[in-house]
Amino acid sequence: MRGIVLAEQASAAGLGLSSFVSVGNKLDVSSNDLLCYFERDERTSVIALYLESLGNPRKFARIARRVGARKPIVALKAGRTTAGVRVLDRTRRLRRRPTSR
Repeated sequence: MRGIVLAEQASAAGLGLSSFVSVGNKLDVSSNDLLCYFERDERTSVIALYLESLGNPRKFARIARRVGARKPIVALKAGRTTAGVRVLDRTRRLRRRPTSR
């Protein structure tokens, strides 16, 4: 649902989205993978990221420096405010729950 709201708000503000990706727990796709993909995507002129965590911060910084030289990157890091910390805590609790099959 958040993705739909984001797309609607971007449209209302006159902004276009070439792509939208929600990767959940990033089991198969990392932030680094996304940066590399959007670096090559000709339809993308600005890369916007909402991040809860960085698996490999040094690698992310290295890739972001390279990609950022060609395209602007706007990155929001969750958990920097009290409300953000509460959301991350809830997400962590949900991840610890056993899944039913």
